[in-house]
Amino acid sequence: MKLIHISDTHGRHRELTKLIPSDTDILVHSGDWSHFEWTEETEAFLKWFKEMPGKHKILVSGNHDGPFSKSADVYSEFDLEGVHYLENQSIEIEGIKFYGSPNVRMDFEMSFTYFNDSEALSLWKNIPEDTEVLITHGPAHGTLDQNISSGKVKSFGCKILETELQKLKKLKLHLFGHVHEAKGVEKKNGVIFSNAATGIQIHQIH
Repeated sequence: MKLIHISDTHGRHRELTKLIPSDTDILVHSGDWSHFEWTEETEAFLKWFKEMPGKHKILVSGNHDGPFSKSADVYSEFDLEGVHYLENQSIEIEGIKFYGSPNVRMDFEMSFTYFNDSEALSLWKNIPEDTEVLITHGPAHGTLDQNISSGKVKSFGCKILETELQKLKKLKLHLFGHVHEAKGVEKKNGVIFSNAATGIQIHQIH
């Protein structure tokens, strides 16, 4: 099975059009397709996303995706036909169990943000233990989550999420973005971690 992971395209999604293989089985976007958070921007992205190769398409929002954050019912306000949109939800595709969440820890309010350990625990404790592919907008602490802030290297990942990941004994993939400077792929304890936060490249995972 060929899974393609993209993230943080911020309005530059069309630059990826020719990079996505025609034989893609699952195409995943882990949030921040928007730059200005305009409704028209979201509609243009969704049209493109649905046209891309992939038997299955999975979408998770990010902190820049305001139109989805403000929507009472994204399925009635936006055309999501053929797209699996996950907002703290699970789905099983071809026998593989996915869980997706848009929430990300930040120090100031944006879309889908949380601010403390209590809020983090209330979110991440709900990840089903049999999850095999986890899709979040932001990273867990300590893995592809570092950036330079005020001249110092800082980890922006969530420590509570890091702890909860250790309980997911069937986890094979964790797909995320958010921290652009830490983009890359890393394998730890049998789990592949993919930070695709760039907007101009894809991560192909078999």
